[in-house]
Amino acid sequence: KTILVIEDEDAIRMAIVQELNDKGYNVFDAPDGQTGLDLALEKKPDLVISDIIMPKLHGIDVYKGIRRDKKWGSDAKIILLTNVGTDINVQKAAEHPKTKLIIKNDIKLNKFILKMEEFLNE
Repeated sequence: KTILVIEDEDAIRMAIVQELNDKGYNVFDAPDGQTGLDLALEKKPDLVISDIIMPKLHGIDVYKGIRRDKKWGSDAKIILLTNVGTDINVQKAAEHPKTKLIIKNDIKLNKFILKMEEFLNE
């Protein structure tokens, strides 16, 4: 399966990418929202993991850009990573059945990977 990781914090992005590579996933990554959206629409991965607060394009705009793609994006699985779960736009996005919200502060990498795999295999 193919996974795209969009995260501006290098250490977090690289840790997730390394863990997913070790588990045999085909992984692409992007350091900002615009690059991430472009890659998502080009590669159409099985799962997109996206931070919310990022340079060049906010994570909610990445989310909306993916959802606008009617052939792939409207049903794409997306995990939104955030430290701020109270934003109304984030809450609305998380209501979509193919979207999962994970609060970064609350979770260790191994637990995140377990949650991600459960969601990916639903």
